[in-house]
Amino acid sequence: MFNLSKPKKPFHKLFLNYPDVTEGDVFVTELACIDGDPLAPHLEAVNAVKILSKKSSLPLHLCFSGGLHSLVMLEAFLKAEVSFDISVLEFSGGFNDGEVAFAKEVLESLGLSYKVIDLPIVDFFLSGKFYDYSLNYGCLGPETTVVLWMFDQIHGVPILGSAPMLPGVFNGQKYWRGVPDENLSCLWRYFEKTGREGVPFFQLATPGLAASFSHQMLSNSEYSLGHLPDTWGRSELMQLYSESGFSMHTQVGKKSYAFDRLRHHFDFLFDGKNGYSFTRLFRVPLERLQRKHEMVHLRTHDSLDRMLGL
Repeated sequence: MFNLSKPKKPFHKLFLNYPDVTEGDVFVTELACIDGDPLAPHLEAVNAVKILSKKSSLPLHLCFSGGLHSLVMLEAFLKAEVSFDISVLEFSGGFNDGEVAFAKEVLESLGLSYKVIDLPIVDFFLSGKFYDYSLNYGCLGPETTVVLWMFDQIHGVPILGSAPMLPGVFNGQKYWRGVPDENLSCLWRYFEKTGREGVPFFQLATPGLAASFSHQMLSNSEYSLGHLPDTWGRSELMQLYSESGFSMHTQVGKKSYAFDRLRHHFDFLFDGKNGYSFTRLFRVPLERLQRKHEMVHLRTHDSLDRMLGL
């Protein structure tokens, strides 16, 4: 498995502060040490791909969405000139038709073959299948369970694009954007528990790549450790990727609203509004699995029923 979840020699602890928790409540992750300054991000990304290709005897398999981070990941793999497979996730019912069409257009324009994985998304939630992933891997977000399901459909080494790790300021406090939180850490937990090889956060695939984006950002005279951005929006990320030596991300389509469409659908089915039905049926039960400072790992539906009072 290729990730940073269990470094032998951590060099830095990163504290994520959230506005809705009391002082002292933090999530901590550790990153492995690096030797010297990182290379430019586009070079570190190519090096990361070559390392993954050498270390695994299984086919590398990109989970491609056509989104901003996914395009950067694809560009790194193309520049590394290694063999890899590609899958695109499609929701039955047309909930992500626009996103899938754009992803296919990008891949076909490059002459790349790909596989479409079809997920009956409404049944996935109504049948309770998403609960199985939440219970097994401690996943707090219903949307993230869809990614875990996709991993199960892929042969080889699943690889997922992710946000870069960048310093920022929120409510006057410094924090690290792009570091996996409690919910996204279930992607690491999936590979740990299944024993599979996988890269759930490509932009953090190696210590050098993880550090390279913040190093690139701080080389810009606009920023310094004493003057950090309040937010990292889409335009700021696109600018950073351009300054980091990438180019394919400029093709990125409109932001995905697939889950907004799905929320509207469940509101229609259950007479709700503003996404309340999805939250009540699928998010609230998962949030109840979390205690104040630790995850509750439930193993059976009986345990879940008892917790929810069903």
